[in-house]
Amino acid sequence: MHHLVRTALTLALLLTAPLMAADAVLRVEATTVTGAALNYTWLVRSVPPGAVAPTGLAASASTSPTTTVSFAGDALPGTYVFEVEVRDGVAPVASSTTNIQVTRSQTISFPSGPTSFVLGTTPWADVDPGAGTSAVGLGVSYRVVAGTAATVVGNRLRPISTGSVTVEADVETHVPLRYRSNPRQRTYTFTAPTLTTQRIDLPIRSVTKFKGTGALTFTVQASATSGLPVRFTSRNDDIAQVTQDGVVTVLRDGVAVIAISQEGNAVYGPAAGEEFVLTVRLAVIEITAPLRALPAILDLP
Repeated sequence: MHHLVRTALTLALLLTAPLMAADAVLRVEATTVTGAALNYTWLVRSVPPGAVAPTGLAASASTSPTTTVSFAGDALPGTYVFEVEVRDGVAPVASSTTNIQVTRSQTISFPSGPTSFVLGTTPWADVDPGAGTSAVGLGVSYRVVAGTAATVVGNRLRPISTGSVTVEADVETHVPLRYRSNPRQRTYTFTAPTLTTQRIDLPIRSVTKFKGTGALTFTVQASATSGLPVRFTSRNDDIAQVTQDGVVTVLRDGVAVIAISQEGNAVYGPAAGEEFVLTVRLAVIEITAPLRALPAILDLP
């Protein structure tokens, strides 16, 4: 007499968080050449270490080829092995084992926190996106999946421009613990700050200096309404040079332009530039001498 026994069931069962119970249906197909009625008995053969056996299996032999096994919401992930015994009357005629692989979805959460940041002056400081955490304590990694306004450095965002980025937090599948990857995403926006305006006060915008043989220096008077220091730059270094304090040293005759700027900071925007025009001329040296009486020359006959 020949018997064919085959079991079929869902090979993987996913328990999601929050923890929820889940059922799996086990089914066996068996036939005999005699067509005799068969009885089925389901047994739990092994469970993961520390796990509790699932419930719902038929407690005794049944003529139904199917049974339902119930997993509690806190069932440990891993491999659960079940066996079915097939009997022809009271005599066992065949048996078969099958597995249910239970995995648990990891919950990755972002704590509440800001998703919009106002950028200061470059280089911009890294910002904390709010470290994602895994419900099972595994390490979380980040990557940018959309946008170019920032890059990921470790578990922080490094802004590189205004705009937005979408960050994905994920945990690699943890095979020994049977935890699946379950990524989460969050979008962060970076905007430019609203800066206070400032201007450069330049009481005297041009001057003419006469250079003689000696050294010639003077100071350009300029200031920013913000109180921040201004910067002086000579565009004609061969004619006049200038220090950061605005002290000008005249080298030769000609026209020199002194550019004055203030670049701003995290509070003040850059000021409109100003120009101081210096005209240098050579001093005219006049030499005078007293008149002397010349003796008269008489040509007497």
